Amino acid sequence: MRRMFSRAAALAGLILGPPAAAQPPQNQVPLPRITAALPCGAQAGTTVEVAVSGTDLDDATALLFSHPAIIAAPVADEAPNTKAKEAKKPPRRGRRQGGTPATVRFRVTVPAEVPVGQYDVRVVNRFGVSNPRAFVVGDRPEVEELEPNDDAISPDPTVAVVAGAPAILPGRNAPRARRIELGTTVNGVIGSATDVDYVVFTGKAGQRVLGSCLTSSIDSRARPLVELYDPAGRRLGMSRNYKDNDALLEATLPADGDYFVRVSEFAYQEGGPDYFYRLTVGTGPWIDAVFPPAVNPNQPTRLTLTGRNLPGGNPESLTVMVIPPVEWTRFAFRGRVPPPMGLQDAFEYRLVGPHGASNAVPIFLTDAKVVTEKEGNDTPESAQPIPVPGEVAGRIGTRDDRDFYRIAAKKGDVLAFELIAEQNGSASDLFLQVRNEKGQVVSPELDDDPEPLHPVTFFTRNGDPPAYRFTAPADGKYVVFVGGLDADVCYGPRCFYRLRVTAPRPDFRAVVMARSPDLPAAVTARPDGEVAYDVYIHRTGGFTDPVTVTATSLPPGVTCRPALVGSRAKWGTLVLSCAAGAKEFTGPISVTCSAAIAGKQVVREARPASITWGIPPGQNVPTVTRLDQELVLAVRPDRAAYRITADLSAAKVKTRGKDGKEKEQKATGPLYLKPGDKLT
Repeated sequence: MRRMFSRAAALAGLILGPPAAAQPPQNQVPLPRITAALPCGAQAGTTVEVAVSGTDLDDATALLFSHPAIIAAPVADEAPNTKAKEAKKPPRRGRRQGGTPATVRFRVTVPAEVPVGQYDVRVVNRFGVSNPRAFVVGDRPEVEELEPNDDAISPDPTVAVVAGAPAILPGRNAPRARRIELGTTVNGVIGSATDVDYVVFTGKAGQRVLGSCLTSSIDSRARPLVELYDPAGRRLGMSRNYKDNDALLEATLPADGDYFVRVSEFAYQEGGPDYFYRLTVGTGPWIDAVFPPAVNPNQPTRLTLTGRNLPGGNPESLTVMVIPPVEWTRFAFRGRVPPPMGLQDAFEYRLVGPHGASNAVPIFLTDAKVVTEKEGNDTPESAQPIPVPGEVAGRIGTRDDRDFYRIAAKKGDVLAFELIAEQNGSASDLFLQVRNEKGQVVSPELDDDPEPLHPVTFFTRNGDPPAYRFTAPADGKYVVFVGGLDADVCYGPRCFYRLRVTAPRPDFRAVVMARSPDLPAAVTARPDGEVAYDVYIHRTGGFTDPVTVTATSLPPGVTCRPALVGSRAKWGTLVLSCAAGAKEFTGPISVTCSAAIAGKQVVREARPASITWGIPPGQNVPTVTRLDQELVLAVRPDRAAYRITADLSAAKVKTRGKDGKEKEQKATGPLYLKPGDKLT
């Protein structure tokens, strides 16, 4: 059920996003926003020139990376002419026309010691700090596409006679496709709806070549179709939508010679500066899935990697030992993390092979004992016994696979059933059902979780069933049925899941975002003013108590009174106050949330997030949002435009008398409001 909805929502966000991406609210102080940083990555140990495009980027002074060792210096214009620039500068525009588009250039240096991975980059200027965009640090040589590269060969070929038959030979200015070596990353842009990009490489017979084209995972709008052709024009492979909009091409080369990789926008409907990509063509390792997908913290665990070009005797499977971190309530993964996954706990794993590092995959953390599925559990009679409390790692391994598990419970036992798949990046759309020993259904068939944490800004709706609280009606054994709604077409190593059966344990996770309902944004404070963050509380295990929110690591002159997210409330507002003499600042801060659970004070760090692509207001469509690697605050010395204060001692309330007429009288005591109430 969810697959069509979630994908349609994501595409709607992308399609409706462009008009709003550059539209600051009317009469608001300009805020820098970026849409693209090109090239969108660099090899460790190199220096590249990066062009950052967006709006309100005037007087950009720096780029702020989530890794402190990556540094950037502004690139001066080739022919600086201040007067000419001032004369041509367009006027500041309001919401209807959008902000002022601009492109700024920086020379970015990535030291060799920076680990391979994905980082956030932001623009810093006199208005504040921008929203983030992804910047990837790789370990392979990198080039940029060179236009024109929209065909494999020159359009003016020479006709010759070969072996008595006419043949087409390249002309003097020969191939348009950019020639690369295997193991190279190409940074490119699908500049228009009909733009096509070619690269050519020389391969050998029997080589298993992969073409990874990253787009949505690096904040791009592109929906690429990637194809591989031999010199005779025969297509050897194609890929699209490997994961979200990313593509992963795979082919075994039939002979020595040149091969062409073709990148285009699927259906030729969209294109532009925001449709960038990173195409890596080579024979390096790739991880499709990790099993089991979850491990216990601080316990060395053997895992099975499934993928392509893996080292060892079997290129499709490899067993490795991992040592999970001690802290298990964080999400330490630098790739794109959508809202449903952002409420889980995980760490990053990457395999380093002789031909470079693999892609990064998240490995999830759990506090329950993990057992793995044993095949042969396809009927209720052959259900696999599992411990309670515990967690089983399973897979929809074959077409129409169905899995059954048996648990024992006593009358009155309260158990929480959680089936986690899409939230962990699985390709499956699953449902869950509980039956008794006689085969009678004792729970509803649980499908999609319909309740998002927020309907627009942090949209967590997904295809996994909601957590189910089960009270055993009698002593005995119960069978848990796990099936896939799309198991006839979606099965294999990437269709993994986690089934947790535990006693309900109250807990929560928290997310913090700039208070922007429909546009990418960061927060900029000004002296004698206030700024706000939205804080979202994801409650689990029946947790309903209030949560106290505080900000730490604040710069001098910025203070924050603790905020309270009331009982059962999903979100609240955290306000930061900036003193009149606050100095300029740009850097990370922290937000923590605390609550009393079972008599103990529990503290959780709020995970920063931001909107990647905005939407026009009032569309009732979710934004495209992800977790960020840092929560960044800017302070600028310009005084706040205005300040509004409330004098509660002079407050008046309206009441209705016995005669039905409304009257106004002075408030004689505190005014009490519940979450959701409005005070005029």
